[in-house]
Amino acid sequence: MNIETCNLTSRQLLVDSDDELETRPQGPFCQQQFVVTAADLHPVRERNCIFKYADDTYLIVPAVNTDTCQEEIDHLQTWACSNNLKLNKDKTKEIVFTASLKRAPPPPRSDIDRVSSLRILGVIVNDKLTAADHVTTLL
Repeated sequence: MNIETCNLTSRQLLVDSDDELETRPQGPFCQQQFVVTAADLHPVRERNCIFKYADDTYLIVPAVNTDTCQEEIDHLQTWACSNNLKLNKDKTKEIVFTASLKRAPPPPRSDIDRVSSLRILGVIVNDKLTAADHVTTLL
C-alpha cells in the first residue's frame, strides 16, 4: 500500500516549513470554505482512497492498484488547480507499507521522495506499521 501525502497551499492556507503543518486562515470563513471545496475530491479508481484533514491530503493506493498512482496524482493536481490551490511538491512524500519481504515494493517515483516514516496528524507512522519511531520521539 502506498500513501502519497499532498499538501495544498493557497493564499488562504499557509504551511509551516517544518514537519508540522499548520493552517492559518485569513478570516473566519476560510476554513469552512476549504471544507466545502474539498468535499468534491474523490479518487479516480476504485479501491484507492483519499483522506483529507485541513490542508493535508492523503492518497492511499493498495498494491493491486500501484499502476494508478500517476493517474491519481494528476487528478489531485487538476482538482487543486480548479480550486485555486497548488500541490506543494516539496512536502509531498510517499511511504510504502509491506507485510511481506517476498513482494518487492514498486520502484520509487522520481518526482516524489520516498520515506520510511511519516507524521500523520501528529503520529509518526513507519513503513513497518509499528509505533517504534513515534515512541522514540516521545521519550
